[in-house]
Amino acid sequence: AWTWWVWLSERVAPGAAVYIYGQSLGTAVGIALAHRILQMPDKPDAPRLEGLILDSPFTSMREEVELHPLSRGLFTFLRWACPALRTRILARLPDRWASDELISQVSLPILVFHKVEDEIVPVQLGRRLFSLARAHPLSKFVEIDEPKVLKRHHVDASTCYCWIAEMHHFLDALDREKKTRRRAAPSPNN
Repeated sequence: AWTWWVWLSERVAPGAAVYIYGQSLGTAVGIALAHRILQMPDKPDAPRLEGLILDSPFTSMREEVELHPLSRGLFTFLRWACPALRTRILARLPDRWASDELISQVSLPILVFHKVEDEIVPVQLGRRLFSLARAHPLSKFVEIDEPKVLKRHHVDASTCYCWIAEMHHFLDALDREKKTRRRAAPSPNN
């Protein structure tokens, strides 16, 4: 992801608006990339990261593994039968994707899409991650529960009717905010 950012930075106009979009595991990659970009000093010739769009995000790989359909039964059993073993197993999992530790440091508007009946990444992980994010007036959590969509499928929010409308609304609001910032900024001649 970082290589992509460097490549993009060399090819777009200075100050160009850039948005990071991630799905499922890509949400953790996107959050980590946004965090890294925002930690860098501002460069006038670099693109400007304006927002983060996440489809089916999770809090951390450890929580996702514990709630994943393939391992949920094992961890439920261990929670009851041998809590110490459960804790040791989870502690040994490398958690490169600890989005819950980074999201509060990402000071961007965030749009989150999450299907209510997602079997792979439970909606509660998306809700929790969103609750940990820095409050921004343009941030929004969109729960998708449309009867015409294959309910249990993972990361197909873009096939839902509300997805395109919410995406347009978010991007339009960001554009309006950017124009307001420009008008409020002092002129270099003043």
